Amino acid sequence: STTRRQGAELSAESYLGAGFEAYLAYTWLDAQFTQGFTTNSTNCISTTASTVTVPSGNKLPGAPGYTLYGELVWRHPASGFHAGAEVRANGKIYVNDFNCASADPYTVANLSARFEQRGKKWRLTEFARIDNITDRQYIGSVIIADSNNRFFEPSPGRNYLLGLNAQLSF
Repeated sequence: STTRRQGAELSAESYLGAGFEAYLAYTWLDAQFTQGFTTNSTNCISTTASTVTVPSGNKLPGAPGYTLYGELVWRHPASGFHAGAEVRANGKIYVNDFNCASADPYTVANLSARFEQRGKKWRLTEFARIDNITDRQYIGSVIIADSNNRFFEPSPGRNYLLGLNAQLSF
């Protein structure tokens, strides 16, 4: 089958002053079949495989219509500390050629902090992250065209990461 993918990507990065930095990226994508085709598959009405036609104009499964990522970071170079907040959003994702099943759009936010100390031959970094701070339930990944119609995998809920990284140079 013939497809068409049209889109645009924009990003901006800026130092805002007083230790603040911002980053923003946005992608828009219109990916669709430009020609109908016949396939031996299950469709939206029946779970039994049969010969069915996928019409032109349907969206390609697995390709969200948009993605957005934004981050705001504050750095204090004298102390080695920085903290950040980020947001990530995805548009609807169809999971089959018929566009009758989809994962809903979602937006999640994350927080992070890092503290770094340096010596002549060593470096110690402590870090912490909280992902999905609002504990939002959303579809984290999809399985395209699953023959058993089990397309969706849940995202993890709120989760935490604490870490320590130590380096010693010889």
